[in-house]
Order: sequence, then C-alpha cells, then structure tokens
Amino acid sequence: MNKNTALNTLGLIFLTWGVLAITNAIISKNYSQLFWMCYLGLFVMGFAIIKRNGFWLAVQLNILAIPSILWGLDFLSYLTFNKFLIGISAPFFNNPTILQQIVSLEHLMIVPIGFLSLYLIKVKKTNMWIISILEMLIMFPITWIFTNHSENINCAFYSCLPFDFGIYPLSWFVLLFFSTIVTNYLIINLKIFRK
Repeated sequence: MNKNTALNTLGLIFLTWGVLAITNAIISKNYSQLFWMCYLGLFVMGFAIIKRNGFWLAVQLNILAIPSILWGLDFLSYLTFNKFLIGISAPFFNNPTILQQIVSLEHLMIVPIGFLSLYLIKVKKTNMWIISILEMLIMFPITWIFTNHSENINCAFYSCLPFDFGIYPLSWFVLLFFSTIVTNYLIINLKIFRK
C-alpha cells in the first residue's frame, strides 16, 4: 500500500468512527455525548489526515493523546487483572450497547493511528499547543452550558480521576494544559514528526 492510500485509509477510519459516535448519541437520545472533545477530535484528525495537514493533526493529539493513553491503560488493566487503575474506562464495562462499546474503543486507536499519520505527514510549525489550549478554553464553557452535569462530559464538572489537585475546575485546566505541553514538546522534539 502506498503512502497516499495508507493516509486516506487512516483518515477515513477516524471519520467513520466519528460518524459512529454521532450516530450512537442520536440513537440513544443522549445528545450531551455530542460534546465529547474526543468526538470532535475524530473528525478534525480524519480531515487533517486526508488533507495532509500535520498542524491540525498535532493540535488534536496535544489534547487527546495522554487522556487516551490513560484510558487505554485503565482498560487493559481491567481486562488483564480485573481491576481498574483509575476507573476512567469503567463505563465501557457497565452494560453499554455494542455500538457504545465500539465507539469507546476509539481511545485505543487515537494514539497509534494519530502518531503514525503524523509520522507520515510531518509538521513544520511548533506552536500547535496554542490552538490546543484555545480549543479547550472554548469547549469547557460549551460543555458546561449544553451538557448534563451527571454525565460529566469531558470531565468538566468533576474529576474523572480518583484524585483532584485542588479547586475544580482549576485542576482540569492545569492537567490538560500540562498534558498538552508535554505532548507538544514530544512532537516538536522527535525528528520523526518534523519536516
């Protein structure tokens, strides 16, 4: 398979998963789910890959990579040891529909497919973190206004982790800012991702 075909396929995987996520929210009449940042990320990453735009791909990876890695480790811990590390993947095992489970598995593919695509596309700029932070600053109030508190979409209302570093939502911003900066730092300093 040549590089263009591979990238188009990877982009279509993200877009298809995004459509599944939206379909699931509509079928289940749980419209709050439409505001998950990872659902937005699937679409942006899919289009970025198809358009060969490493900048926008990196913007989404800055936001989603570390939370997705944590979800994946938690998921694998439960599968392996029947015990959650932090509990963020617990909804996957709490009697969801098959479609909900398929959609949730996106957390396992964001990092490998996203970084493989970034390796193939490359990125020139180094300031992706600014747009990542801006996106989070926009999504946080939107989540507060348009979603149900009890669903804790984007962990905006209370911590999804078994601990909190202080006043919430301040710790939300601190943790996501930190994970964004770390991911951005890795992207710009690993030569395999740079043009």
